[in-house]
Amino acid sequence: MKSGLASSQLTKFYNFIFAMHPLQREIYRKMMPEQKLRVSLSLYHTAWALKMAAIKKQHPDWDEKQILQAVKKAFLHAVT
Repeated sequence: MKSGLASSQLTKFYNFIFAMHPLQREIYRKMMPEQKLRVSLSLYHTAWALKMAAIKKQHPDWDEKQILQAVKKAFLHAVT
């Protein structure tokens, strides 16, 4: 794959991920820093719980320690 094509695909991906409805952007703009922190922490905890559930489903034979290690590794290295 040419780097120009990869760069174009990456740009489309970022535009999709970070695209926000104008109303949503306005809501976040008006939030106090503490509110933004609460929202971001809630998203983080939700992502953690979803990753934990996914790993449990992928590896039903693993104990809690193995699952926790895999979740920590995923978050530390930002892998899926």
